[in-house]
Order: sequence, then structure tokens, then C-alpha cells
Amino acid sequence: MDKKLLAVITSYIEARLSQFKGPKGDIGQKGDRGETGEKGDRGDIGPEGKRGPKGERGEKGDRGEKGDRGEPGIPANVEPVVKKFESEFSRWQSNINKSLASIGGGGSYSILDQADVKKTSLANLDSDSILIFNKEDNKFETESLLSALQRSGYSPGGGGSQEVSKLSDLSLSGTEYTIPFADYSITSIVSYIAKDASTNRVVGLDANITDSDITFYAFSDLSNFLIDLSFLTESSSQVVNQSFTLSGTTFNVDFATNDIDSIINYYVLDGSGNVVDVDAVITATQLSIESNVSLTNHELFVVFNSV
Repeated sequence: MDKKLLAVITSYIEARLSQFKGPKGDIGQKGDRGETGEKGDRGDIGPEGKRGPKGERGEKGDRGEKGDRGEPGIPANVEPVVKKFESEFSRWQSNINKSLASIGGGGSYSILDQADVKKTSLANLDSDSILIFNKEDNKFETESLLSALQRSGYSPGGGGSQEVSKLSDLSLSGTEYTIPFADYSITSIVSYIAKDASTNRVVGLDANITDSDITFYAFSDLSNFLIDLSFLTESSSQVVNQSFTLSGTTFNVDFATNDIDSIINYYVLDGSGNVVDVDAVITATQLSIESNVSLTNHELFVVFNSV
């Protein structure tokens, strides 16, 4: 049959049938679920989601096993630290005492600050200085006892000069203070003692000694300290200050070879003249110097009574 004719007949039949179309029927019962289809391809990764809330802390884990014991460490040399701490503590204590002393009354704590005493400094005084009234100035002034006796026509007895001279309670200032040897006719240093000016407690101060002076150093103001200085002059004959050039870590000074009767003091200077700490052993026949570092380019000074 011709396709065109078939299409016309089909259209005519559908038009006629539509005239006899009844109302829409009820929805039929749900059919059985079909079989699961094949798994599709994996889709692209989606955007990152928001961070969720922090979870609860988990339980503490078991303690791990004890590790092996380590090798022994090098023993610490705490002596310099302890000395530095004691020195700094003494300075701090001195500053506190001075601050407390400045509170309250206005009286003078130094005899040299009195209105009827001619002004001078402790550094300019001899170890035997006394106060003498000068009627012309109507004030007291300082003078050495020996000078006052000689000026008055008295000659002190005794057989000869004092071997070791001493300056007591020398006042310092600043953080570096130098005492020239020429000011006191010093030929060599025997020893020095540094004291807290408020408590007289002995403290450690760094020092540098040359052929012409001795210089003291401190981190804080040196006016907190006083110095007792012992030294030799040209008039010293029986007391000798002899130097020895060191090398290695040990050095022995034989008494018989060097005509030493008894040791008064000893000290070691490095190549720059700074006083350094060393260990020492003194027997009836010798002085032995020991150090845990090389003493090359250091110099040992031994002050002694000669035979």
C-alpha cells in the first residue's frame, strides 16, 4: 500500500477514535523494582568541604622504655662563676647599703668631709697619716706621722727602714682606676686586698700590673671598694720580688737556688699584665705552680725574704 495513503487512513482513524475517548483512568499499581544497573563511571572530585569540629583528646599512651645511659660529661669548672657571683653580690649589697644610708639624717660619715678639715682625698694619704691642727688656716690637715715627728725635731728609733710598705683603704672611682708607681715610690707590687667599702668584706677585683702602675677594673663603680696595697720601694733590701718566665702547665722555684728564706706572696701575670689564677704548692724547699692551661708567655712574680 502506498505510504501516503496509509498515513491518511491512520490519521482519519485516530480522529474518529478521539471522539469516543473516555475519562482518564486511575494510576495503576507500582510495578516491581527493576534490576540494579551496571556501576557507572566514577565522577570528578568535588570541591573541598569545610573543616569539621576538633575531635576529643585521645587517651594518654603508655610510657616508653627507659633509654640507655649516656656517656659521662666533662666536669664543669664552676669556681670562676661562683667567684664572679660572690663579687657581684657584694657590689649589689654595697649599693643597697649606700642607698639606705642616704635616707634620713644629713650627718657626715667621713672625717675628711668635716668643715674644719682641709679638703683632700684618701688616695693622697700615706698609711701613717694623722690629723694636725694648723692655726694659720684654723683647720685640721693631714700629714704623715713620720713627717710630723721629723718636722718637730724628733727622730724615730729603730734600726733601718720598713721592708714592705703599705697603703690602706685607698679609695677608687669609675670602672677603671690606675695607681701610678711614681706617686708612692713603688718599685714592685707585693700584694693587694680589695674590700667592700660598706662591710669591709674581701672581694675579688681584676687587676693589671705593669712596670709603672697597677690598674683595677670592675663592671660597676669602683667607689664601692677600698684597696689595701703592699709594695716594695728602693729602700727595701731584704725583701725581693723576683720574676720567672713560665712555659707549659707546671713550674718549680727552688728556694736554695734563688736564695729564698721564706715566701711572702706570689702572683702570675699573662702577656698583657693581667693577674690570673693558678694553683700552687709550697714546701720547705720549693714553690710549685700548676695550671690546667698552658702558662707559656706568662710571668711568675715571687716576693720573698732573702737568705
